[in-house]
Amino acid sequence: MKDNTLSETTDQLERRSAETNDPRERRLVLRLLSYWRDVCGDNDMPLPKDIDGSAIPDMWDYSFIINIDGDEGASFESVGDWHVEFHGKPVVGVSVGDVGDNTILGHSTSYLDEVVKRQIPVTYGGEFIDADGNEILYRSILLPLSSDGVNVDAVLGGANCRITAPSVEPEEE
Repeated sequence: MKDNTLSETTDQLERRSAETNDPRERRLVLRLLSYWRDVCGDNDMPLPKDIDGSAIPDMWDYSFIINIDGDEGASFESVGDWHVEFHGKPVVGVSVGDVGDNTILGHSTSYLDEVVKRQIPVTYGGEFIDADGNEILYRSILLPLSSDGVNVDAVLGGANCRITAPSVEPEEE
């Protein structure tokens, strides 16, 4: 399968997200970016403690928070119910690297280092084959959070997907 991963930075999202104030906007990544910007206020990044799942109930099931600990690495601090169900097991406390490459959480966090280094929101989308052979089309966003306003120590993420069909190789005749 070819790599159809798409990446957008904040500048590119700026142009596309002008309509996020439109109540009809349905894309999770743009709605979560709009929420993140609202929480930012005049800061470059919001504080982790300012993220409130009850303020975004329509998005919270598809969201997650990753704690960045220099010594321990990155692990899931909070994971929405949709992700827990889709992943098939609890993920809170699990290292980001241990969720599996062929999972929605694995693909959605594959660019975590870029977000931490650049300190800006980044969104990716693409397709992959999961462990059951299903073709998954996904969109995800990672948004940096900072307790001190300088260093990224947590990341708010969101991802959703569509299962298109099992990957089936054509039979040879």
